Amino acid sequence: MRRQGNGEGLRGIKVGVIDRANKKALKLDDNKEYTLISDPSIIESWKHEAKMTYLGVKGYRPIITTFKELPLIVYHQFRDGNAVGDVMEAIKGPYRLLPEGKKIKHAYLDSEYYRADVIEYLRSVGTTFSITVDKDIAVKEAIKGIKEWKPFRDCKGVLTDREIGQGIHTMNKLSFSFRLIVLRWREKQGNLFSDGYHYHCIATDLESVSEEVVWRHNERANIENVIKELKNGFGMEYMPTGDFGANSFWFSLGVLGYNTFVMKKHFTLPEALKTKTIQSMRWLFYEAAGKVIKHARGFCLKIYADREKFILYKRVRLRCAELAV
Repeated sequence: MRRQGNGEGLRGIKVGVIDRANKKALKLDDNKEYTLISDPSIIESWKHEAKMTYLGVKGYRPIITTFKELPLIVYHQFRDGNAVGDVMEAIKGPYRLLPEGKKIKHAYLDSEYYRADVIEYLRSVGTTFSITVDKDIAVKEAIKGIKEWKPFRDCKGVLTDREIGQGIHTMNKLSFSFRLIVLRWREKQGNLFSDGYHYHCIATDLESVSEEVVWRHNERANIENVIKELKNGFGMEYMPTGDFGANSFWFSLGVLGYNTFVMKKHFTLPEALKTKTIQSMRWLFYEAAGKVIKHARGFCLKIYADREKFILYKRVRLRCAELAV
C-alpha cells in the first residue's frame, strides 16, 4: 500500500478502476437526472502523522460525493484532518462520469461549499442548488432585513418551534443574486450579545416555496448513510498505517468495495434486498457453505442452501452474465 499509494497506483485505482466502473454503472442505470450530495467526513486516528481536526481530535478528513438516486461514491479524496476548502474537484468530478443524455439536476451542499466559484460553476452547467450558508457579516445584515416571519412546519405538516423567512442575497464575486431561506428559533438561554435567536440559512436558486426548499435541503443527510456504510460496513473507520499515501490507497480500496456492493444490489438483486446493508447481506446472501468440485473436465459449485435461496443465487448469476455481455 505504501508503494502504490505514493506512486502511480493511487491514480490507477481511482481513475482506471473506480471511475471506469462508475461510468458503466451510470450507463446501465435507468435514471436520467441525479441529485448531487457532497460532504467531508472525519476519521479519528491518533497516528503520529495525523493532523488535528476542527473537532479537537487527530485524524483524517476525506471528502465524498454521491448521488441521491444511486448511492455510488462518484468522487472521493483522502485528506489530512486539518484540510479545508479545495472542494471544486468534488463538484466537477461527477460531471465527467455522466453518460450522454444524463444530467445532474440539483445539488445539496454543506457550508464548506458556500463559495462563489462553486455557485458560479453550478449555474453554468444548469444545476440548481441549495447550500448551507456561513453566517458572515453580510449574511447577518441580510437576516436583519427580513421583515416577515411565519411558523415553520416540517414535511409531515407538524408545527415546529421554528419560524421561517426569506430574502435576497449575493456575493462580491457573483454577478447575480440568489434566495436566502432562513430558519430561526429562540435561544433557551439568553445571550447579552445576540438578539435571542439561533439562525440556520440556506442559499438557493430553487423557485419552490420556502418550506419545500428546507425539506429538500434536509435530504442531504442521505450521505450520512453512505459514510456510515463505508466506515462501519467496509472498515474505513480505521486507518492501518501512519503513512498518508498508504492510507489513501486503503481508503480507495474501501470505496471500490462499497461501490461494487452498491452495483450488485442495484443491478442484480431483488427489490426487497436493495436497501439492505452489507452487515445484513452477509448473513442473508453471502454466508452459505459451498464446495467447488472438478468433474468431467469442468467445475461444479455445490451450495448448501434452501430452495428459495438457491433460486436467488441462480437469478443473480444469470443477471451477472447478462451484464458481462
